[in-house]
Amino acid sequence: MKKITLLIVIFLVFSYMIYSIFIKKDGSDFVEKKMVTDSFELSVSYPTLLEVGDVMEVEATLKYIGDKEMWLEHGSGDMIIFVLVDPNGQPVGNNADTGTGVTTKIGPNHEFTNMEKFKMKKKGIYRLKVFTDGLYQNNKPIEFGNVIGGKIFDTSSMYMDNLEITVEGN
Repeated sequence: MKKITLLIVIFLVFSYMIYSIFIKKDGSDFVEKKMVTDSFELSVSYPTLLEVGDVMEVEATLKYIGDKEMWLEHGSGDMIIFVLVDPNGQPVGNNADTGTGVTTKIGPNHEFTNMEKFKMKKKGIYRLKVFTDGLYQNNKPIEFGNVIGGKIFDTSSMYMDNLEITVEGN
């Protein structure tokens, strides 16, 4: 009986160590947020807790959930744009490139994905903004009607604001 208990304890300790190393990604807690409209779903995955010096990886996917093929007009660069604001309100490394206008034929479940890395240099609360490039069909903006602080931001973009990341340490 003591051997079985000892084996169970060793197994649990070993399992926790593996979880900490491979799943938790340096102690960070990852969350996924989604925004859904009639035709599109924007999801973003990001850590909520990091240490000073860590590199934060943010990934977002824009998925067409409509049921018919369509021609989507957008920029040739990044379809999804990330803006990270540090605890002092300063932008951190926004490398967005929306490029020139192009048209892409998309069908149900078509996805656009973007990933960006940010070096976390200061302790404090960071704010992440995630939005799509302007999306158009037949030279008309696709109306998402995002309301940011009581104002219309840009009806042709899907927009998530104030995603909070805490950075601890020195």
